[in-house]
Amino acid sequence: MHILLHIKVREGLAALAIPAMLLLFCGVSMRVRAQRTDTATDAQVERAAELAAKTIDAGEEPMNIDRRRDLETLLSSNEKKPAKNVYFYEMQRPAQTVLDGPNARVIAVAPVSREVYELYDFQKSNVSSDSSQEFNRLMSNLELSISEPSVAGFARLYLGSCDAGGVGQIIYDEDGLRSAVENYYFASLGGDVWRTLSAYTWWWPGFQKTSSSLQPAVKLNVNGLYDISLNELVTPDGKHPELHQWDLEISPEGKVKVLATQLIFPPEPRWLFYDSF
Repeated sequence: MHILLHIKVREGLAALAIPAMLLLFCGVSMRVRAQRTDTATDAQVERAAELAAKTIDAGEEPMNIDRRRDLETLLSSNEKKPAKNVYFYEMQRPAQTVLDGPNARVIAVAPVSREVYELYDFQKSNVSSDSSQEFNRLMSNLELSISEPSVAGFARLYLGSCDAGGVGQIIYDEDGLRSAVENYYFASLGGDVWRTLSAYTWWWPGFQKTSSSLQPAVKLNVNGLYDISLNELVTPDGKHPELHQWDLEISPEGKVKVLATQLIFPPEPRWLFYDSF
């Protein structure tokens, strides 16, 4: 799969064979040699990356491609040197019928090296034995420096890269969780105050019975790696909000290993609109 994706991206980049783009992919020193402004160069790189992303899933059906600047910001905050150009995209074809399931993908494109990283594909998410494999392949080509204060933010980058639909909200305390759950119900139930209150009064007491700690816990293990346990609130369309706990191991170079994950509350996914509050 990686070989096929690389071929497609290289072909897509080769199609941009105009002088500016050729210089762009010949080396990062083009900025100085060509005496171009940073703004123009960044715009060219971004356009090239987006065109390369489109070659991965070319088809007749329209496809939505959204740039994930939130992930780019999280990545750049952990780099030793100014960021190599890495662009994150979420790609999704609109559902044709109400029975169509999700088909989202999250990819990263590095135009200078002509590399593509397929970080998430919904159709393969259930058969992937290790969701961190592509993420770690991307990180191995960057110069990162992860310290204890930045571990939680880097974990958020990983969670956002290996899932679609936006980064889940990392929960730090009860106030943050309470506010997020209330806001989700209010938006999902069309602003119906009474149904929102009814749904919330079912969810919140149920969560409190789990006696789960919400504060992210980070410690340095005997191997010099960071172990972190953190909670993420995920809000799947049409379902009750779900609180997940992730146990990750993160190296100072940015390699991630998933140690465990579990759904804290509710005990199992539950459709919101099946409940008559």
